[in-house]
Amino acid sequence: MSEREELPEDEDAFRAPLPPDDRIWRHPSELGQLGPTAAEIVALPQRTRRASRVGLIVVGTASAVLLAGVVIALRSASTTTTVASATGITTLGSTTVAFSASPRGTAAPVREPVRRALVRLVATTPSGAVTSTGVLIDDRGTILAAVDALRDASAITVELSDGRSTDAELLDTDPSSGLAVLSTSAPALTGAPVGEMALPLNGAAIKVVGTAAGTTLAKVSLGTVEAMGEHIDLGDGRSAQHLIRIDAPRAGDALGNGITDDQGRLIAVVTAIRGRYLYATPIGIGAAVATSVHANGKVKVAWLGIEGSNADPSWAKRAGVQGGAVVVTRTERSPASTCGLAEGDVIIAIDGQPTPSMAAVATLVRSRQVGDTITITYRHEGLPDATTVRLAEAPSTGR
Repeated sequence: MSEREELPEDEDAFRAPLPPDDRIWRHPSELGQLGPTAAEIVALPQRTRRASRVGLIVVGTASAVLLAGVVIALRSASTTTTVASATGITTLGSTTVAFSASPRGTAAPVREPVRRALVRLVATTPSGAVTSTGVLIDDRGTILAAVDALRDASAITVELSDGRSTDAELLDTDPSSGLAVLSTSAPALTGAPVGEMALPLNGAAIKVVGTAAGTTLAKVSLGTVEAMGEHIDLGDGRSAQHLIRIDAPRAGDALGNGITDDQGRLIAVVTAIRGRYLYATPIGIGAAVATSVHANGKVKVAWLGIEGSNADPSWAKRAGVQGGAVVVTRTERSPASTCGLAEGDVIIAIDGQPTPSMAAVATLVRSRQVGDTITITYRHEGLPDATTVRLAEAPSTGR
């Protein structure tokens, strides 16, 4: 596909690829013997997935993560994704499309609400101008962007999709999520439509959308979700956690790119690039970061205070649950230590939303605000139980 060829105009042609093997496993060097035996803990059963649509569910992690710490892993086989179109099969690739809307009666490669929400950021730094993408998430001018793209910026200019240019104010940064929160006072803004506050299914097909340096064109590339719950080193003692790893070509100014599902809804924001992979922060976490900044003037990270692992699959099948997160350790004087959770308990839902993995627990907690009260459904020694707990501020946010 040449750089200026458009993606198929038929949105219904966009289909999820066949899912890779996503069996949950544990690496001995990382885990040792974690929690109860397979006969005592919960599991994540195989799910039937259709290639015609992208399912959304929170699933396991691909590396050791700490939020309430996660120590689990997910193996997936990388695949070459193809997208069926009326003219044949198009392999994964990047294409340039006009920022302007498609003619009436046709479907744009980037759906109109997402297109309007894309902004190009130009940061003035000691080494020169650095360009990146940002995404408007509301109509009052809140922009989510990548921390690394704005490092050492003395000024930031926002170029809107309608051609307007304005200044942006950096409200705060959150290295633990890899996100920066900016604000612009330009009128008549529209935030991107937001997808489910969950992680996309491993192996799901997604779109990466962003702006291109030096042009008013948007960029689109197609990719595949390879793993969830990843964490990466940002340098200077900082790390970003609970990220989605995506195999996709870069789309223009890749940092800050939006990740959308097949309905054109924003589900994540690209916050790091490592080799061939993009790493994106789930929109649930992004929304929580922005809400915290507006409410507190800075980012405050919600904290439960546990470390855990994915539950073993066999128990869940017998128990009739989707899976769970085994509490391996519990931090003293943490919210978890005051609500009755014990080591070996298996968390199966938070506020009624199933948690089939520790990555699910970590993401849902991180998507809440400090001071929020959540209801945790769990199994204690095989018996169902539930508790409520008020989340505290994390002792360290990785700043």
